[in-house]
Amino acid sequence: MNIYVFKANVYKYFITLYRAYPRSFFISSILSITYTLLYSFILYEYVFDGQVDSAFVSQVGTSNYMGYILVGAMVYSFTVSTLLNVSRSLITEKRLGTLESVMLAPYNRGLYFLAYMVAQTIHTFGELVFAIPILLLFRVRFAYFDFLSFLVVLIISLFAFLGLSLLLANLMLYTRDTYISQNTLFTVMFLICGINFPITYLPDFVSKISYFIPVTHSIELFRGILLRGETVGTQINSVVALILQGFVYTVIGFLTLKKVEKIALEKVDG
Repeated sequence: MNIYVFKANVYKYFITLYRAYPRSFFISSILSITYTLLYSFILYEYVFDGQVDSAFVSQVGTSNYMGYILVGAMVYSFTVSTLLNVSRSLITEKRLGTLESVMLAPYNRGLYFLAYMVAQTIHTFGELVFAIPILLLFRVRFAYFDFLSFLVVLIISLFAFLGLSLLLANLMLYTRDTYISQNTLFTVMFLICGINFPITYLPDFVSKISYFIPVTHSIELFRGILLRGETVGTQINSVVALILQGFVYTVIGFLTLKKVEKIALEKVDG
């Protein structure tokens, strides 16, 4: 039953994507990365004259500015895709009129959300394959790549993003709103999680808040692996923080999901 639900939701994700949004999501993701790189490339080449100052290098540990921007943009894009697809799954069921049936079905809630996570991960990596020529166009290079460290950081990042998605899914289902909740979170993440500049540039209390968002630790880990030649072992503090946040957010998400489901069922005809 549980495996059937998992496979059915993965299939539903791709069949919906293929029939309803065959090109729009793909083009949107590619353009988002392209615009970010184009804006940064113009700044770097024509405003900064192809150089970054010593203060920036001392803060981030590399002078590879385009690589620094790309890692932030790609992790942010990956996080937004996860939050959009996983968090909106239940509220979409409500809009389709299938929420009551889904909640009354004896399925494993974890596998339901995991199905959307796996489907969107495959989808996003498929988009990144088509983005490779764009990266070459902007002369983005990574000096280091350790596959094992990359894989470990990717798995624990997905786990932490799943926990954050559960919290957002509960908020969406409770408030029956997607636009304000998701876009507020996306804006906050873009501004304070170190996407385009070091979080040390932010006011002290804002930079402390950013460490409670998994995206901050994930970006720092990927930059360490790809730009500074660090491994998981040398970034153990960020690894532990990301795992703990994933565990705490996931537990809170599942504990509150039952109550939110009950409230949503009471309001299903409201």
